Amino acid sequence: MSRIRYEVLGYFRQGDAVFFTFLFPVVMLTIFSVAFSEQSFGVDAAGHVVNAASYYLPGMLAAGVLLSGLQHMSIDIAMEKSDGTLKRLAGTPLSVISYFAGKIAQVLVTGALQAAALILIAHFAFGVNLPTEPSAWLTFAWVFLLGVTTCAILGIGLSGHHCRYLSL
Repeated sequence: MSRIRYEVLGYFRQGDAVFFTFLFPVVMLTIFSVAFSEQSFGVDAAGHVVNAASYYLPGMLAAGVLLSGLQHMSIDIAMEKSDGTLKRLAGTPLSVISYFAGKIAQVLVTGALQAAALILIAHFAFGVNLPTEPSAWLTFAWVFLLGVTTCAILGIGLSGHHCRYLSL
């Protein structure tokens, strides 16, 4: 639990990471929703008109998961390897499992906060109709959890690829 706390606090202390992985989808959703506010993107199954925010929200949620899990994770681990942090951690009692559990949990926490921010902004600022049935939210939860976990694991795998380029 202490490693998870350390990773989450460390993430929010990196201004560039917070902007490019956490706030970027929020900014893009806002830009697209305002720029295309006059357009209609069809009608959904309930008969509601699909506005720009409704149309772009799923894509921005996916982009947030990809940026947090895949991009940030791979770059963060590669940087820790390149600056010697991983070698120093190897000399501590911290297990490898705890290290990666902290990294994956950091992606899960920040991804959940980002998704909540996107959904709340889309609903309250742009009038996106949210599902009312619990089964839709349950489906969203398991797909989100699967996506975050998959992207985090892929980010760990990609970190080795980034490390080769950093050492050149």
